[in-house]
Amino acid sequence: MKFLRGCLSIKNLDHVPTVDKAKQAMLLTKPFLVRLEFEWNGSGYSNHHEQILHGLQPHENLKELLLTNYNGFSLPGWFSSPLCKLLSINLQSCNYCHILTPLAKLRYLKSLTIDDMANWSQVNQDFSGFQSLEYLAMKNIPNLVSWCMFRGSRFPHLHTLHINDCPMLTNLPSLVDATRFHSLDINQCPEIRSLPHDGLPGSLAEVTISDSGLLTDRCRVQEGADWHMIKSVPKIVIDYVEIGWAERSF
Repeated sequence: MKFLRGCLSIKNLDHVPTVDKAKQAMLLTKPFLVRLEFEWNGSGYSNHHEQILHGLQPHENLKELLLTNYNGFSLPGWFSSPLCKLLSINLQSCNYCHILTPLAKLRYLKSLTIDDMANWSQVNQDFSGFQSLEYLAMKNIPNLVSWCMFRGSRFPHLHTLHINDCPMLTNLPSLVDATRFHSLDINQCPEIRSLPHDGLPGSLAEVTISDSGLLTDRCRVQEGADWHMIKSVPKIVIDYVEIGWAERSF
């Protein structure tokens, strides 16, 4: 099946007994696949998941990857291959995957969605260096507390940042080097204390903040401590109400 095209979905990967069996899928020899979807069923950390994912290395032409219920601690080395041309990655319910360093080495990666990672508590310096990333979504991460601040380029081409349902997160990352940044969307993050302390890029065109009490208060029209950072942004929506130009004071 060397000439398979389009999308291939492989489920119940818990039943693949060994890495050698995974390699028999010969995904490395299928250059016309555009999207792969891998899904496991098990819960709890599993070194077996890491081995199987290692054996499922795709051809370098692959553009999109979805991992569901992957419970390995780290991602295999093929993620950081200089030949890898992945454009989009979606990590869904990968609760034990804490080492995401290989993702930042993907030179062509433009879209990254991280959804339902219950055991991820801190975004650290490993999560940096995304030279091509344009869209970043982080959703339903109940134990994420902090996004560590560090020097160096983080997201120079970031266009959209969407953070949803991270009830313990206290801070946002620095965005000053994201010179093409367009849209910031924060929803159900009641513990975020403020907008980034070093400000927001002048390119920002849309800000949406909802159900995020502390941040909502700091962005109150004319009165909030962070209002001055966003008052010139063309579109502002706070708790589902758009703030028109007539309501702003300059």
